[in-house]
Amino acid sequence: MSEDGSKNLKENNKLFYNSKFGLENITREIPSFNFICDRFGVKIPQGASVIEIGCGTASCLLSLKCETRVGLDISTVNLTIAKRRNQELILVCADAENIPFQEKCFDIVLIVDLLHHVPVPANVIKECSRILKKTGQVFIFDACRDGVKPISPVAMFVEWLSKRWGNNIETLGPSLSELSSWLDSYKLHVLKRFGEGTFMRYINSMASSLLGKFGMPLPHKVQRIFSSFDKKLQICSKKFPIKIGIMAIKRMNT
Repeated sequence: MSEDGSKNLKENNKLFYNSKFGLENITREIPSFNFICDRFGVKIPQGASVIEIGCGTASCLLSLKCETRVGLDISTVNLTIAKRRNQELILVCADAENIPFQEKCFDIVLIVDLLHHVPVPANVIKECSRILKKTGQVFIFDACRDGVKPISPVAMFVEWLSKRWGNNIETLGPSLSELSSWLDSYKLHVLKRFGEGTFMRYINSMASSLLGKFGMPLPHKVQRIFSSFDKKLQICSKKFPIKIGIMAIKRMNT
């Protein structure tokens, strides 16, 4: 992505999440489950120091029970809502590609639905590795470009339209091979990996977004049809996941 494109993506994200829409419509409910335990089957130690990069309104962060919980986000509105929800959170307004913390200061880094909003996702992985302690862990759950390969022309056209409209705040996410390569480059060893969802979920999201621009919700009946097809196509999620979950550990020799 060009330098101008990178700046535009970041500024559009700020404008979007700091807007009236962000203030009124971003979900603020605390999940009834521990995110890391539920998604990855891992119980984090009580005394762990955790940072969530791109924490939003801190829903995932608040689901964790540990000593130190730090949230970093580019949106002041997101962080204001997060602070109202829990005064004990440590919240920082900063760019995920330039994290303002020293090296090796966190036991766990959590990234949920952030990388497809970032101009250069590899820079985020680099920063995660830098701030992780030795044998620290990173948990990633994000959009994956592989999931739209079966409908690549449609997905590419939608992404192009979004850029043409000038209000794009996201991409289709990195591919699994790209993400694996970045993790390896920055001394992070993958311990666990899983994929979920199919391109039907993407079509559902695309249709909802398009109708939303005209103030119309996607009918529940149509949503159920998309969901039904998504479940029937779950075998595709192994090779063409729309969402990817990765757990990795910092190598001992770094």
